[in-house]
Amino acid sequence: MSNSPLTYTKRFIIDHPICCFCGGGTPATTRDHVPAKVIFDGKHRPKGLEVPACVQCQEYSKKHELVAAMVARFFPDSTTSLQGKEIKKLFRRADKAVPGLLDEMKPSLKQKSRISEFQKKEPNAAHVLNLGGPLVNASLDIFAIKMTCALHYGMTKNIIPIDGAISIRVFSNVDALNGEIPHALINVLGSENTLKQGTWSVSNQFSYSYAITDTKAYGVYFSTFRRSFAVLGLVWDNINIVPIGEGMKTFTPHTTGEFRRIR
Repeated sequence: MSNSPLTYTKRFIIDHPICCFCGGGTPATTRDHVPAKVIFDGKHRPKGLEVPACVQCQEYSKKHELVAAMVARFFPDSTTSLQGKEIKKLFRRADKAVPGLLDEMKPSLKQKSRISEFQKKEPNAAHVLNLGGPLVNASLDIFAIKMTCALHYGMTKNIIPIDGAISIRVFSNVDALNGEIPHALINVLGSENTLKQGTWSVSNQFSYSYAITDTKAYGVYFSTFRRSFAVLGLVWDNINIVPIGEGMKTFTPHTTGEFRRIR
């Protein structure tokens, strides 16, 4: 019998033995950083929001996290040579992981016509995101679901069950400037949080706020990634009480590491 000390990950799994992403029926085999390290400059991320996962859930989402990391860097523009090199590398990696992605994300003629209006509000903006295509939508949806599951587990230690549901919506920077984020819902959230380690904070790269019921069965989570995009996620422990929300997509957890859309 080995007397070697347990690693941090093994101790973590003992304390958190079930994957938080696939409905509560799968043993955890690793700890997952959410959002992933690739979201942050130089993959340099403070501790926090580490959640239990099975390998299948962790591996399934990797290419989608690459896409989210690329989209997160669209605004504001890079200010250092390191950031510039990093975004170019992310472009190549994301397009390789999801072939055709970059072609799909080119602005449409209608979007190009809106650039001048966008730049009046944001003079230093050079990019308008086309998040309307199926490839980028699929990746950002998976990223948003994973973000919502992780925040719910992090704030409540509850796993969304198989008969529960997650509703998500992704907002671009243009959506924000056009007032399309539902402020009536956002206003119920608590104060803004980020990842911190001592005096080191990444609030300029990632922030989140939330509201949960006393029973911890229902939660609302809102997270932002630089000034490029934001994710709104709603969680219910019972699929039968989920209302129809305009612009929201609703999914149920699945034991294969994927999520099934129900509306």
